[in-house]
Amino acid sequence: MPTELTVQAKFEETASNLTGQEKSDHRVQAVRKLVDDLSYSTEIGGRGLRVDSKYASTLVRGPEPVGPAPDWFEFDIQMPDELFPVHQGGLQHLVGIVAGDVLPTMTGTVIWKEKRITRFRLSKQLRDNAIARFRPAHHTIPEIRAKFNLPPNRPLLAFSFKPRVGVSLTEVKEVAEKLAAAGFNIVEFDTRRLDDPKNDLEVWAKIQEAMTEKAKGRAAFSPNLSIRTDLAVRAAVDWCERTAGHPTTLKVDGGLDGLSTIQAIRETIVKDPPIVTCYPSLRDSFARYLGSPDAWVDLLAISGADIIYPGRRPNFSPGRQVSGEDLENSLTQSQARYRKFVQEGWPMPTFAAGPQAGDIHVALHLLGDGTAMFLGEALTASKKGIVEAGRYIAELVDATAAQIKSAQGRDELPELKGEVLRDYPQHYPSGTFIKYSSIFGGEKGATPLWAL
Repeated sequence: MPTELTVQAKFEETASNLTGQEKSDHRVQAVRKLVDDLSYSTEIGGRGLRVDSKYASTLVRGPEPVGPAPDWFEFDIQMPDELFPVHQGGLQHLVGIVAGDVLPTMTGTVIWKEKRITRFRLSKQLRDNAIARFRPAHHTIPEIRAKFNLPPNRPLLAFSFKPRVGVSLTEVKEVAEKLAAAGFNIVEFDTRRLDDPKNDLEVWAKIQEAMTEKAKGRAAFSPNLSIRTDLAVRAAVDWCERTAGHPTTLKVDGGLDGLSTIQAIRETIVKDPPIVTCYPSLRDSFARYLGSPDAWVDLLAISGADIIYPGRRPNFSPGRQVSGEDLENSLTQSQARYRKFVQEGWPMPTFAAGPQAGDIHVALHLLGDGTAMFLGEALTASKKGIVEAGRYIAELVDATAAQIKSAQGRDELPELKGEVLRDYPQHYPSGTFIKYSSIFGGEKGATPLWAL
């Protein structure tokens, strides 16, 4: 089945001599003309291409009115796979035209006032081609956990440095080695620095050495290579050589060059490939063109991202639920969303995008150890500073992992007790600690992953 789009468009008829029904019929004709203009048609060179055709498409449904609104129509079109060869940047080309000029501004006397794509389904062939080309060098969730030697119920724990400027690499090294000693597995640059990576590689390697020496377990420093693709690939190759024998990790965000850079790294480094983490920066921006935010996440994943924020993480504060949802439904839907990634085995989803320290223990119960905890504000918000917060959060995570192990097969609610609970107000306002019983248990409570 080819790649398929569901399009909704609002039309305005500029011809003034048409009746209501004639206007409606004219809009339908405009859609059919559009698709005809984009379709295989007149025979040219035996290939069935029209000189003025932009993209070969086929109308498979509609156009049909959308609800009672007389100006809105919906239709489905399909686009053939041969237009998007994966090895030549076909996924990038597909996103470019779908988010660009695949739809016109005017057809005849009909103006396309508004248009949106409500469904984007990548063809199985294109998806399989991308996976075959870019994911042989990828890492599954069990493989990532094994590389960091993580025990059962203990998630991958990462800290993201937020500022682009103002933090020296000497300060980064000091924080990174102390967080590694506390039990953090990854320290990364959340937003890339603007320096040429080749000037910093030596210092990055020293940060990695310091983390390895001090680490409580296995730890990795992760530079952010969200830069021009050719520079990123050269830096990635050097980084892999310098960190051989470690769980080599690097970050490529899902911005304009995200697909190209991740794909190029995967095709270039096939022996001992790095773990590639990714934040899908354009996820929400592309949603109106790709049908949903999930499509951009999937494109990055099939291009080779190993660890990625999938979006719509669970929010445990009632004031931050998805509009129109109650707490139970919101958390259950988030859990099912994350669980799908974990059951598939790749990529590893992250609990990220600003979670608070008081959320971490209930998030681990809800999402399990197949989800990585990528934290920033949870450490920087502490009254005692990043390093002390890191030590506390590592203890909180370890206590929760032990709690999950002891809770399985038992009926009572496993509320946290002891020092880890008493120490929380030393770092954060006590009211921000989410109680287990407020999320789980009872007729309307969510269910912890370990109990499913």
